Amino acid sequence: AHDYLTTLGAQEIISPDEVKVDSAPMHKGRWAGAIDSLGGDTLAWLTKSVKPWGNIVSIGMAGGVDVNTTAMPFILRGVSLLGVTSASCPQQLRKQIWEKLSNELLPNNLDQICTAEVKLETLTDAFNRLLHGDISGRQIVCL
Repeated sequence: AHDYLTTLGAQEIISPDEVKVDSAPMHKGRWAGAIDSLGGDTLAWLTKSVKPWGNIVSIGMAGGVDVNTTAMPFILRGVSLLGVTSASCPQQLRKQIWEKLSNELLPNNLDQICTAEVKLETLTDAFNRLLHGDISGRQIVCL
């Protein structure tokens, strides 16, 4: 998916092999910030490799709910870990956010990001293709 990610604007692409799961308290600072949808070991690695005063936004737990890290990046680098949830977001605020996302924050390259539509009855197949790396981009689920 290297070419695909580059066309979306990625300037640097790292492989999963570069995510070091180790006991080191910190790594060289590489990122000003990050959005993590995995949690677990990936989130722990990000806390260790964010530059001073960097922010990490945690939005998912697909890689696990436990985060094995130390307080060092938070204290020595001033790293902030921000959790995001929509579960208790008031309906009126949700409407305002969706309105912004569908207008002024709508990506210019949405047609490249949303690559296919999937019917509800074919989700099992779509999940299998996703797990095997056969899908690039986002899939829209149609009822």
